[in-house]
Amino acid sequence: QMPRNRPAGFTLFEAAIALAIAALVLAVFFEAAATGIAAVDTAGRTAIALAHARSHIAAIGPIARPGVTEGDTGDGFHWRETTTRIAAHDSGLTLLDTSVDIIWQRAGRPHAVRLTTRHLAPNR
Repeated sequence: QMPRNRPAGFTLFEAAIALAIAALVLAVFFEAAATGIAAVDTAGRTAIALAHARSHIAAIGPIARPGVTEGDTGDGFHWRETTTRIAAHDSGLTLLDTSVDIIWQRAGRPHAVRLTTRHLAPNR
């Protein structure tokens, strides 16, 4: 038989259960915050990578030649520019396809963006 006049308050067991539930809730919130911060960082790095790729695309001039060139931007990104000949025309122009890849690492995982354009250059 249970005693009828139980003192007011919580038992140690009830307090421990409440503390464990609160710890789980906080862990979920911290994980969500960390995921959000990582997503913001990835979005920011992607925007920078796109700016680098646009800069490379804008710099393509009439002296472009088929081939691969690559280098580093100095701020943690690696770039690779690949140009291939699509067609040459009797008019003295060649249609070229150029892809610019910007590659970087975040948390040990590779990330990359690619921009591609087609342009005309003199036959060589």
